[in-house]
Amino acid sequence: VCVNTKRKAYKGRRCAEKANMEYLYMQADMYNLYPAIGSVNDSRSNFNLAMLGDSESDFGSSAMKIENRK
Repeated sequence: VCVNTKRKAYKGRRCAEKANMEYLYMQADMYNLYPAIGSVNDSRSNFNLAMLGDSESDFGSSAMKIENRK
């Protein structure tokens, strides 16, 4: 299903948008979206989310922390 007109396969979001109706519903659901602090989102990058200990927050009053790429 996820092949372009030149017969080259693609994956990820592009494929999900084409092949998965449930994904399209989630993407269109405004309750699925929430604001994020730009600097937090930028620093988090594509790191996995994890529960970290009681170390001090990296972003002031926000509880967000980044340690060991998590």
